[in-house]
Amino acid sequence: MQNKPVLITNMLVNMGIGLIMPITTLYIHGTLNKSLVTAGYVLFCFSGAMMIGNLIGGKLFDSWQQKPLMYLNGTGVVIALFLLGFFPQWPIYPVLITLYGLFLGGLNSSINGYIAFLQVKDPNIFNNGYWFASLGMGLATFLSGILFGISIRVVFFSSAILFLLTTLLIKLTFHALQKQPVMAKKMISKRNQIMLL
Repeated sequence: MQNKPVLITNMLVNMGIGLIMPITTLYIHGTLNKSLVTAGYVLFCFSGAMMIGNLIGGKLFDSWQQKPLMYLNGTGVVIALFLLGFFPQWPIYPVLITLYGLFLGGLNSSINGYIAFLQVKDPNIFNNGYWFASLGMGLATFLSGILFGISIRVVFFSSAILFLLTTLLIKLTFHALQKQPVMAKKMISKRNQIMLL
């Protein structure tokens, strides 16, 4: 199996997500004593921020340097999670979880973009990435309830450590990509279409 560090990185990201999302509604409603409607609004803000992060991350991945983009978003995720661990109270909680979503979206889209570039030499990387991501999500979802039983702070700090490892793996194992200019891509695409005819 090729590109194991990239696949492990993908798994760690999904583990980080899987630790937090299953207990978010439970924490807001059961511990912070907010209504389920309020919990829904918080999740809406998280999802909206993640979507915006995905859009910005994808755009910057194409127009900027990939590794600094991953460092920036990875660092943002880690800081947001450590702050959540130290201050898991209302009203700072929804602000920090929204920031977490924004940086997470940027990190996710840049890692997926990196995987897309690797697909040229490793056609199975998306399939393998899916299995690694599912494994990480399943394991983390199982562990989130156990960790939440100890403390919500343990959940956030554990997730922060996972994303810290992710950022470290990116630094040590990801290589700069040689991106083709847009015009070159169009010419290659046109040439391939002509060859098919």
